[in-house]
Amino acid sequence: MSKTLLVSSQVQANLLNKFLLNEIVNGFWKTQRPLTHGDAWKDVVVQVTDTNQVGPINGFTPVRFYDFINPEFTKIHESTLVSLAQEVKPGMKFKTLKKELIELARIIGGRMTDKTQEPARVFRGNNRADYAVVRTVDHQKVLTVAGAKALVEDAMNTVKKTVVKKPVEVDGVKRTAVKKVVDEDGVTTMTTAAGATVRKVAVKKSETV
Repeated sequence: MSKTLLVSSQVQANLLNKFLLNEIVNGFWKTQRPLTHGDAWKDVVVQVTDTNQVGPINGFTPVRFYDFINPEFTKIHESTLVSLAQEVKPGMKFKTLKKELIELARIIGGRMTDKTQEPARVFRGNNRADYAVVRTVDHQKVLTVAGAKALVEDAMNTVKKTVVKKPVEVDGVKRTAVKKVVDEDGVTTMTTAAGATVRKVAVKKSETV
């Protein structure tokens, strides 16, 4: 049996057969690694599934992922893509077509094998215990329950207690004293929060002769 790619719509089949296959082998993706990726597409038959199953079958195994909504690609070929889609669905706009292209990329990449189910998620990169890094087409990062707990505990450990110092009135001026020393002569020395030193000497009455 021939190598086959089961797609979910006639729009996807039309895009592949009339344009995307050539771009994969001889065009936009020709020089992408591995350089032999185009060989896997030789003699592949693109067929619209008559069940819920989609994806490569009969010994066909694509060796890389193809981002059909790559801005560099769509900027050049948007009009061609829309024109081919409208051969199947007249009036289709690029906004709607993007959904077909995203789904087609998932089918080829093996993330979607049943058109009635959600595509498999791709886990990459960050292995931190507090994050489940889920990269889909939306590139979302999801904070787990364990991660939220760890963040709260970390915040609590870094909280510093603030000591409120009562202001002391010196010569009619309120100052925040951080250190107060009274010597044997009754001289009071205070160091304020600003670093200033204030000395207060008790006034003694002299005896009148």
